[in-house]
Amino acid sequence: MAALVIGVRAVFIASEAVEFNLLSKLSPQVECFWCLLLLSLNHYQVKVKMHACLFSPTDFTLILVWTVVTNLTLTKIFIDFMRKYYLLLCLLFSASAYAQDYTAIKNKLEMMYETDQRYRIILDSLFTKAKLEWTDPQIQKWIPVAQRQDSINLVETRAILDQHGWLGIDQIGKKANESLFLIIQHADSSIIQRYFPLLAQSYELGQTPPRYYALMLDRLLTDLGQKQVFGTQLKKENGKFVTFPLQDEKGVEQRRKRMGLEPLAKQLKELNAE
Repeated sequence: MAALVIGVRAVFIASEAVEFNLLSKLSPQVECFWCLLLLSLNHYQVKVKMHACLFSPTDFTLILVWTVVTNLTLTKIFIDFMRKYYLLLCLLFSASAYAQDYTAIKNKLEMMYETDQRYRIILDSLFTKAKLEWTDPQIQKWIPVAQRQDSINLVETRAILDQHGWLGIDQIGKKANESLFLIIQHADSSIIQRYFPLLAQSYELGQTPPRYYALMLDRLLTDLGQKQVFGTQLKKENGKFVTFPLQDEKGVEQRRKRMGLEPLAKQLKELNAE
């Protein structure tokens, strides 16, 4: 390194470099790097007089080769660095853009959650607490109102799902993720069939709660006339809540426990006691 610095200094001396005094105050490594950088950028018109140099022609040749190799190496390092830096910037900007998009989607879904639940709270109160039949006029008058709101919510939700897939809790939060589930769960069977695979994938990735998977699967199977798995779909018979037909009734409580659902016997007891 010392011989190289002396050689580079000689080149600058021979070319009457005015920066020599400044360079001589730097450490040998920094000085050498700076000189080579300036040389590579053709900042100086180097006019080497061999008799004025402090080294032999052979030394100068070796230094020149080393300079070229070093500059090529530095250039490669610089290019690699810029590639990584450029990629990082792209990723940061992309992440920022997605974060903004998800924030807007999150807010929209949370608003739809409120409108979805508004009428269902009324219907649930009439159906379970007042113990009215589904055909009762007091219930029937609210159904068209709820259906109109469901249609509005469904259009916007399908647009989100078709563009972004089933967004998970890490992306949009628990409430917005639940809103996705509720709006599709309240749709027709054809809609559920289309989007259930997206929910299932999100569930398998740990981004959608297990109970949503259980509820939607049971809803889909029941609508198709098949036996449900987790016993989440109920109906009224002779004034009491009962489940739609079940697969493997003996193992249902264990399956429900795995999905974070309360025991079926307890749920039925509480509903029928009210």
